[in-house]
Amino acid sequence: MASRILIVEPDDRLRESLRLHLSLEGHQCDTRADLGIAADSARADRFDLAVVNLVTTRRYRTRRAAHLESMRVPTLLLAGGDGEDEAISALEEWADDYVTLPVAMRELIARAHALIRRMSAPDSLLIDPSRRHVELEGHILKLTEYEFQLLRVLAKRPGVVFQRRALLSELWGTNALVLPRSIDALVMRVRRQMRTIPSGWQIATIRGIGYQFKRTVN
Repeated sequence: MASRILIVEPDDRLRESLRLHLSLEGHQCDTRADLGIAADSARADRFDLAVVNLVTTRRYRTRRAAHLESMRVPTLLLAGGDGEDEAISALEEWADDYVTLPVAMRELIARAHALIRRMSAPDSLLIDPSRRHVELEGHILKLTEYEFQLLRVLAKRPGVVFQRRALLSELWGTNALVLPRSIDALVMRVRRQMRTIPSGWQIATIRGIGYQFKRTVN
């Protein structure tokens, strides 16, 4: 199935080349030259992947984290050879993968596809953000807004361990005065509904860190 990809690249020729090659793979691509404008687009719409040139993040160094968190989309970072150390730091903090420019389009496309597959929610879970609708194995989950957002964030990246503070930031923003225990309470309520449905998926507690959406082992 085609995915929606947001391309954030300041160079006109490279931006068009990325759009063309990814479109030929069947994806629907939106392009932006500026990270701030891209973040506005991502907040207003749904994307499966963002391909972001590291250069576009430097202009917003003081607001970069806020922009990237608000996008809430898996990110494939493009980094020049002189920015590899910065790219590795980004990989530890917010990016999901990176490639060093110049890169063969075949490799970039393969990494994009792998990232989309890895970040996709399981087929048994349907999450419709526009309707705030969730189905697990055909059963509707009746969730509050924050419960919905929590499940959406976790299920979007199966296997990834989220720290409580990262989940707080995702749900309430970086400056909200909310206690980490609020996340625990939300998880408990979502689990209560999930446990009534045999789906093979769970929200696991990672002691001392946070939570992980994962498949149960029989």
